[in-house]
Amino acid sequence: MKKIVIAGFVSLAVLAGGCVSTGNAVLKDETRSSVEAKLSKGMTKEQVTAIYGQPLDVSYTDSGNEIWKYAFSKTKMKASSFIPYYGLLKSGSKGDVKTLVLFFDDNGKLVKHSMSTSKIDTNSGLIQ
Repeated sequence: MKKIVIAGFVSLAVLAGGCVSTGNAVLKDETRSSVEAKLSKGMTKEQVTAIYGQPLDVSYTDSGNEIWKYAFSKTKMKASSFIPYYGLLKSGSKGDVKTLVLFFDDNGKLVKHSMSTSKIDTNSGLIQ
């Protein structure tokens, strides 16, 4: 009976600690080639917004051109996070982040874009 209870708690912890995603969910399934198929030089900000929604961040170059940034990350808790007591000492998450950066000229036309994917690895707890 004790083993069944422990197995139940472990299963519950794994299900409760599943995946966490943040950012623009439109990027979830995007790849470089799918972005290339959707975006083209000369598109307006309105056309881009219709595809990807509002950007996460907007910045400006010295010459006044706009840079839009979109991001989506999906992380999953590391298995060590679910080990009783050990998880307090060493835990964390790992996953991927996708970033889409768009550069618009002073007429509001798309000049360049870049899509990248990178790994995320965070550590938490008393031992890092």
